[in-house]
Amino acid sequence: MRFWKFVCLVALGTLLAPRPAVGGEKEEEAAALVARAAQLAHFRSPGSTPFRLQAEVRLLGLSSGPVSGKYLLHWVSPQQWRESLTLPGYYQLRVGGDGKLWWKRNLNHQPVRVHQFATSWNIVSRLRIKPDEEVKKLRDRKRDGIPMRCVELEQGKSRRELCVEALSGNLLRERQADITYEYFEHTPLAKRMIPGRIHVLEHGKKAVEIQVEEIESRSDFPKALFQPPAGAVEWPWCSNPEPAEAIERPFPEYPEMAKRQRRQGIVSVYVVIDTDGSVKNAAVVRSAGDWLDESALDTVKGWRFAPAKCGAQPVPSETIIDVTFALYPG
Repeated sequence: MRFWKFVCLVALGTLLAPRPAVGGEKEEEAAALVARAAQLAHFRSPGSTPFRLQAEVRLLGLSSGPVSGKYLLHWVSPQQWRESLTLPGYYQLRVGGDGKLWWKRNLNHQPVRVHQFATSWNIVSRLRIKPDEEVKKLRDRKRDGIPMRCVELEQGKSRRELCVEALSGNLLRERQADITYEYFEHTPLAKRMIPGRIHVLEHGKKAVEIQVEEIESRSDFPKALFQPPAGAVEWPWCSNPEPAEAIERPFPEYPEMAKRQRRQGIVSVYVVIDTDGSVKNAAVVRSAGDWLDESALDTVKGWRFAPAKCGAQPVPSETIIDVTFALYPG
């Protein structure tokens, strides 16, 4: 008789020849590589050159086929900026100023591909080695003939890899679980570097393409551009807040009917993490069928977090949590 067991896997919606590095040397080199890459990528830091950026965005792997849209960013300082993303059937506007973030969109959640797009731009927030991440290896790799120095990190059962260009120090790749972020064609902006092209791969297949079409240094933007839009949601905000961390993650039940019919798949759940660490506005944004969706949604609503923080101040944040239901013979 053949039995089927199940496992519910839950994950959060980041040079040339090996050189010997042991103990403190390994951690010190990894910290230096990551810090240098973060410094270069922090083109939205205080005192950075004001600029305007325009990019074409393509979302791939959708059941309805690929879609294209535009991303616009006007940046003067962390106290004065505006960004918008316009796609067929979707629009999002975010305006920042004086410790506040105002955002408005035509949906009450972020679709999966939009979330992946937004995450790809949050380079500095992911260029951190967390206190509970262990530096496992430093190794040399190449991408398209370009030497890279890569840091392999481990946190419990989770692993990720950060690869920087050996010569320039720019981040070229971050790989974690089933998601990979690739950065190409960096353009200098004063002392910072902006990637001219970004690819997001999911399960090895291209999910998002971003092509920067224009970057210009300028600060003569009309003041009206930075006014909060009518009807916008207001949140406290800062540049690169400390991200939220899950502290209670109940295990999802595998529905009996789903097991009988051998239903499997990934359920993606959008959530807002409130300042008290509770989950709000949970919504399924990628379905694996009603039974699995319901189980994943009910479970994620019970998660608890240490909320994102700006210094000591808790701030709300949003993310997508993937719940994978998988059956295997045993």
